[in-house]
Amino acid sequence: MFSIYIDKVGDVAILQCEGRIVRSEAVTSQRDARVVIDLSEVNALEGGGLGMLIFLQRWVHDRNIQLKLFNPSQSLRARLEHASSMSEFEIATFDEMMAAEKISRVAGRKISYVDLPAAELKKGILSTGTSEWSADALIDLQRLYREGKASLVTDDVERLTRHKPIAFHQFARDYAFAFQDEAKVAS
Repeated sequence: MFSIYIDKVGDVAILQCEGRIVRSEAVTSQRDARVVIDLSEVNALEGGGLGMLIFLQRWVHDRNIQLKLFNPSQSLRARLEHASSMSEFEIATFDEMMAAEKISRVAGRKISYVDLPAAELKKGILSTGTSEWSADALIDLQRLYREGKASLVTDDVERLTRHKPIAFHQFARDYAFAFQDEAKVAS
């Protein structure tokens, strides 16, 4: 089964997809300046779905709409590369998915993402009582994210834990309390 959840943030339509992509009209119904297709929860790309993505790529190009894919799994990337179209798709970064905006919506208050220089980020991490080696490890992880080296999606965690991962929109809903004002949480 294939499901699409459409989330709008400013002039960006974020299409969060789950299941197998066979074909869908939901994507071509978007009229936004930018469209991001979140493939985090997509486990298979059938021939019709591949055709739909390639069609969509041309469709948005003809309408001056920016299209990006977010978090395609290794198997989806391989399928797109085999079709000689992966290099034509742009991959969206996590920042572009506007995680702060999604968390703001469910938490009921403004959350902002601030991209700090490594030295300033380390200083902030150390100020929380975190050990220096942990701070350095977090800085290294942040560097990997910035460089786009942490975007590969595997099924390793699911195989080890035997639990399906949750999509970011579900994470934001489930843990909104962690981002709410202290006074609101206490009540």
